Amino acid sequence: MLLPRPILWLGLAGLTAPQRALLTAYMPRDPGSLPAWRVAEFTEADALCINGSAARLLGSGILQVPDSRQGRPPLNLDLREVDRPLMFTEPLADPELAPWDHVDPESERGVQLALKKLESGLQELRTQFALGAAIHHHIDSLQSHIYTVVHQGVPLGVVDFPGRYVYYKTGVSTLQLEQAAWILQPQHGPATVPKGMVEASMTLIMWQFAQHAAVELLPERFLHGPIRLRYKPLVPDAWLKVSQRALIRMLDASDLSVDDLLLQNKGFNREQLLRDLASFYFDGAIASAHGDVRWAPASGVVSRPGLLRAG
Repeated sequence: MLLPRPILWLGLAGLTAPQRALLTAYMPRDPGSLPAWRVAEFTEADALCINGSAARLLGSGILQVPDSRQGRPPLNLDLREVDRPLMFTEPLADPELAPWDHVDPESERGVQLALKKLESGLQELRTQFALGAAIHHHIDSLQSHIYTVVHQGVPLGVVDFPGRYVYYKTGVSTLQLEQAAWILQPQHGPATVPKGMVEASMTLIMWQFAQHAAVELLPERFLHGPIRLRYKPLVPDAWLKVSQRALIRMLDASDLSVDDLLLQNKGFNREQLLRDLASFYFDGAIASAHGDVRWAPASGVVSRPGLLRAG
């Protein structure tokens, strides 16, 4: 079994058009044996890249980055609140930025090595994506039970379909999950979870999978005919991107097809729209014209509030 690799999203700030073109030319656009990288909105990206020749530290951890587009206000970023990997392009105008990772955007090898370092800082996201990919791959052969995912005798994770939770070891690799066996736990009682595993809702796992997938995940039946919003997705409000908020407003007002959505909102990108709809689908937030919303083995039980619904 081969699992897909993710697209990771890079936010850019302060780069001129030529700088952006140079950097993005060296970014692998499509995933192969390694993740791909594409540009995203700065506030919605997994990792950040800032023009080091323009950025200045103002004190108290505030970084000011002039916008390369004329008439736009500068970006003021509190480095103490940055919760994702960050790098600067060289040269660095402010020597105080030297402790942070930096990259020569004119060096293809330098860019690729810098991206690899960013990938290391996104290990948890990559593990969550791989778990979602593994669940999606095996879903047709699974029942609404609890499974231990084991690689060479070592438990990598526990997938609890009745409880809609996933538990996993930190640092689990895609290769390990590709070679892992799914072992059914006893069907009565709570999940048996080895100590030290990270706990995540299945909503989070499948949302990350859908948002970083390079292939279309939305079932065919949703591509033709109206889509109905059942409820606002059961994820933290901070997770919702601008495109997803617009999608919620449109579907809340009326049932619409994919073509209708693209026609009525010129800001939508079909590829990202299908990712957003797939995220809503895995959350159970949308239904097709056929009324079918279930993707996971159904148990009729949701053990905790705010998790992925079975139907």
